This record gives sequence, structure tokens and C-alpha cells, in this order.
Amino acid sequence: MRKVLNKLVVFFGIVGVVSLLLSPVAMGKYNCDKYFLTFPPWYRGLTDDSKAECPIKTPARDAASLQGFVIRIILNVIDILMQLVAYASTAFFIVGGFRYLTSTGMPEAMKAAGKTILNAIVGLIIAHLAITIVNLIGASIG
Repeated sequence: MRKVLNKLVVFFGIVGVVSLLLSPVAMGKYNCDKYFLTFPPWYRGLTDDSKAECPIKTPARDAASLQGFVIRIILNVIDILMQLVAYASTAFFIVGGFRYLTSTGMPEAMKAAGKTILNAIVGLIIAHLAITIVNLIGASIG
């Protein structure tokens, strides 16, 4: 056992030293759309990726580009809200499963838990479809 532990320490030590010696990869674009968990930033798709500060590109003075700018922000906010709904649905799915497990054979408690699970699954499906639709619309806007 001690030999295996020594070999693991040596292996991870070598990997650590080699990873410090590697040169960084040159970046072509900056990562301006940093996500928090799975939530996109409200400004996703509106930043200038060629600059390190990631400034938000101001729309042109015509109505079409201003409309696209506002629609992009609205779609990003809707995407965030739908992901919150998906997380809430997952939590309700877990709660329903816990209630089902702790129903101790009472038919009305089992039925209520099953209904909670079914509603959570329906909410999860609706949220994922909405996220997909919002991302498709956002991709088509550009």
C-alpha cells in the first residue's frame, strides 16, 4: 500500500511540475460571455470579443439594430428565468421522490407524491423547450 501511495505522490508531483512549465496557448478571442453555473450573462452576444475589457457594442442609430439589441437582452433574461424554472422543477422532482419514499404505504400520500413528480417532469420539459427556443431565436438574430 505504501508503494502505491508513493507512486501516486510522484506521479501527481510530476504532472504538477509539467503543467506549470507548459506555455500558455495564444488566445484568438477573449471569453466575454462567462457563465455562472449554467446561467448566461444578460449581455451575452452583445460584447466585443476582440478587446480584453469586453465592452458592450452600442447599437447603430437605426431602429432595426436597436430592436435587435433590446431583443437580445430580453432573450438572455428569459433564458436565465427558464433555467431557474428548470432548477426549481428538479428540486420539486427530488421533493416528490422523497415524499413518495416516505409515504409509508398511504395511498393518498403516494398519489400526491406521484402528482408532484409528474408536475415537476412537465415543468422541466417546458423549461428545456423554452430554453431551446430562446437559444434558437438568439442564434438567428446573430
